[in-house]
Amino acid sequence: MDLMRSEIREQPAALAAVRDRVGVRIRAALAEEGPQPAGLRLAGCGDMHFAAEIARAWARLAGARGIEAHRSMDLRWEAATIAPRERVVVASFSGRTPRTIEAARLARAAGARVWAITGNARSPVTEVADRVFVLPTGPAETLAAHRYAGYHANIPQTKTFAATLWAELAIALGSAPPGAARDRALADLDAVPEALAEALPVLEAEAEETAAGLPPIANALVLASGPWLPLAWYGAAKLLEYAIPASGQCIEEVNHLEAFVSDARTLAIFVAPDERSRTRADDLIAAGFEELGVAAARIRTQAGLGSIASVFAMATSLALFASHVAQRLGRDLGRWVGGVRTELIEDLSLRTIRGSEIRDAFAEPPLGSGGL
Repeated sequence: MDLMRSEIREQPAALAAVRDRVGVRIRAALAEEGPQPAGLRLAGCGDMHFAAEIARAWARLAGARGIEAHRSMDLRWEAATIAPRERVVVASFSGRTPRTIEAARLARAAGARVWAITGNARSPVTEVADRVFVLPTGPAETLAAHRYAGYHANIPQTKTFAATLWAELAIALGSAPPGAARDRALADLDAVPEALAEALPVLEAEAEETAAGLPPIANALVLASGPWLPLAWYGAAKLLEYAIPASGQCIEEVNHLEAFVSDARTLAIFVAPDERSRTRADDLIAAGFEELGVAAARIRTQAGLGSIASVFAMATSLALFASHVAQRLGRDLGRWVGGVRTELIEDLSLRTIRGSEIRDAFAEPPLGSGGL
């Protein structure tokens, strides 16, 4: 049984709950503190970082400025550049990710307003945040039901990513100056749960059809450009979580880099839903990928969706496609890392992530930063 596909079917209802419960609190917080802070930074690890990058890219297209996305550990170096009264949003669904807690501490020491997005109101990250937004996608106690990877099942996660992405887009878009582009994007965001519910049967059928007939592969490239690029990173992560070696890359840069080592064992997955990226994807395939013997797959989105809904549809399509590729390769669809060395990788993850420490050297901004 593919538990991830079952989880994906829960996403529309989960996103509706986030919109109806958390969206109201986000709008109230923006109204109280002001929609345009000195700056806005979004930080997280893994899927939470991909969500930050996606939110930054699409909020910029809606007119927002001064938004940056960081991996949580980046704040070790970036904390000295944070101005007082900047808003720093950290996301950790478990609320226990040490680097994200560290990022929140560094931001707060620099004088920033720290907002936390989590699935657990009693987690450590809430203790270092000025505001906390708890995503209602499931009981908090299920966060501890599995040793490391799972939220409510030990599988590649999708629902937690989608919920965090919705909340970060609400914050990032709400921080943009008023205007038609922002209003249209916020309306699209509010319509995401219903749009995704309507599109889901088509997305599932498309993912299965795209994966059908693919040759056996040893590795994959997920290729995109512009605001779609962070989705390529997310898509590669879902393949990796089924023990399929994969990387996300810019459509243009792959021609300068990964193409040198690609062959008939490589699958190139093109995330190219708009004309700007699709024309370059077609160029690449015609100009050489076919000669290399590389199998190519195009991931589409449901026509007619609003631009923000298309982002969620594309993320869903990539996760569904990863599960179908994993099934063709004989992976265990009910276990994280496809059942390949799962216990070993969980042990390693517990030691290097949950077991890592926040050392005192990073409790304050580095010397010479000008203090608070």
